[in-house]
Amino acid sequence: MNIESRAADLRTSIKLMTGDLCYCKTRAQVASLRETIRQREEELKRLEDQAFINRCVAVLDNAGMGEHNVYIHWFRIDYGCWIDAEEVVNAGGLSDYLESLGMEPADVAELMTQDWDCQDAEGLASHCLHKYGSFDWMALEELLEVDCEPEVLAAGLACEIAPEEIQDRYMGSWDSDEDMAMEQWEEGGLLEAIPASARGYIDWQAVARDMELNGEFVRSDTYYFRNC
Repeated sequence: MNIESRAADLRTSIKLMTGDLCYCKTRAQVASLRETIRQREEELKRLEDQAFINRCVAVLDNAGMGEHNVYIHWFRIDYGCWIDAEEVVNAGGLSDYLESLGMEPADVAELMTQDWDCQDAEGLASHCLHKYGSFDWMALEELLEVDCEPEVLAAGLACEIAPEEIQDRYMGSWDSDEDMAMEQWEEGGLLEAIPASARGYIDWQAVARDMELNGEFVRSDTYYFRNC
């Protein structure tokens, strides 16, 4: 017998036994029947709770992942899963997102009665994950609105650059500091004053080091930004 069938049987029996209380002839009969009702009510509560957990897990198991994901542990059902944080933002919030997955509004309300904990994040969502499992959904929404390649945006954030300044300060991507320094000199016209025969002797590693010591740029991985 599955959970739903057993729960239905219990509801019926509890209702019938409650009606039978008025026909008990002794206090002992009343006490015995009430104890049976209590036990069945406890079993029904356990079954209903398990059915609720099963429904929630079935929905959450179908939650998709994208570029920007967050891992949430739900204390009400003691269950964790990855979800697409961008989809949560697009849906207008976590509750609306859960309903968009097919979770019943009553189940959503029950699931949200207890805290949930964001334990990990990927992509831009990783910049919105804070201490003690809190997550800044508004900050993620603002990051998603920045007109910038995701990789460049993530690198700029790693350099602690304000999101709105990242695109303007972005210099480009190079495999090494030396390549960056050489191209910057070329674009800035600094090589024009140096004879072509002498350019092969330029120590681009030293040039790049001086630029860094002068605070001309910051970088994350292969992405470089002007330092204001």
